[in-house]
Amino acid sequence: MNPPSLTRPPMVINVQWDGHERIIADTPLHCKISMAGNKEVMTAGTYPSPLDLFVASLGGCPSHEILTIMQDRKKPLAYLAVRVEGTRRDSLPTIFEKVHVSFTLAGDIDDQLVHEVIDEVMTLRCPVAVSFAKATTLTWGYRIIPVVSLYPDGHPVTDIGGEKRNFDKEAATWDGNPGKVKLAHEVARAITGTVKPGPEMDVLDIGAGTGLVTLALQPHVRTITAADSSQGMLDILDAKIRAEKITNARTRLLDPDRGDLPEGPFDLVVSSMTFHHIRDVGVLLNRLAGVLKPSGRIVIADLDPDEGKFHDTPAGVFHDGFDRHEMLAYFGASGFCDVQDRTVAVVQKPGPSGEMQTFSVFLMTGKKRG
Repeated sequence: MNPPSLTRPPMVINVQWDGHERIIADTPLHCKISMAGNKEVMTAGTYPSPLDLFVASLGGCPSHEILTIMQDRKKPLAYLAVRVEGTRRDSLPTIFEKVHVSFTLAGDIDDQLVHEVIDEVMTLRCPVAVSFAKATTLTWGYRIIPVVSLYPDGHPVTDIGGEKRNFDKEAATWDGNPGKVKLAHEVARAITGTVKPGPEMDVLDIGAGTGLVTLALQPHVRTITAADSSQGMLDILDAKIRAEKITNARTRLLDPDRGDLPEGPFDLVVSSMTFHHIRDVGVLLNRLAGVLKPSGRIVIADLDPDEGKFHDTPAGVFHDGFDRHEMLAYFGASGFCDVQDRTVAVVQKPGPSGEMQTFSVFLMTGKKRG
């Protein structure tokens, strides 16, 4: 007697052109998926192309499996993002020759667990990944990023009404929040790992606050200027500079929104969690390009889109996080090239009803054209 077949029943998806600009796929559970039906619609970005969805499935299928496994193992993730990069032949058939999948994860997880789960998913559990591997050279890797908890014991209610947030009132207790300190240190670590600041560099830190990022970079550079619009914040930083007898750091009281910037020139400009407080990001980036030396670098850390949920009040907040594509366009318009971005941390904080909310922080780097 022959053993029973292990082949699943055929999967059937019906695809039909709507007669206009869409190709619509109808899944077995009757979900409708729209794709671009002509080149004009695809170029405009109105609908994804069939190839977009084909490649996206190599991110979606492993994500589904990873999330399921982690949940089953009582290790739910706080964050998961996937980047798929592939190179195709120039001539027909323009098949993929190499594909690399990069996973970024955060949660109560360790390297061994993540390694085991991703390998199992990519070689066994995800049919999309296994099928890709049979047709092309498929590789993968992963990064585990930290989870930063703000106000783990509850969310403080602060009265900071008005258009401008009063950071002077918050300065004295700013460093008392372990989450804010940890986030600053993670951003500083990402900056040093990305741009490799050295002893020949003069650095400008925009929105330096109490100097958490400034003082983490200070030992690596020739000079660093900490600029902020809050005198209260800079008073705290000045006290640290005096207490530690630091000679290569100085503070500057200025308001970037008004066009105030040190003359420079600088080799590197950094800014952490400040740009969402800036009215016109494009104008500031133009001005920062002006104080950078040719081929100087800029590094910005800020929130991905947060739907206005990250801050307790809208006071002084002009952007509810940033779409990375829009920020990349700002960088390009200001004369920066070699622009790259990556997620460097995940922030968790309780919402108004006590539920835990998760927000991701990106790092974007660029180089001024020489």
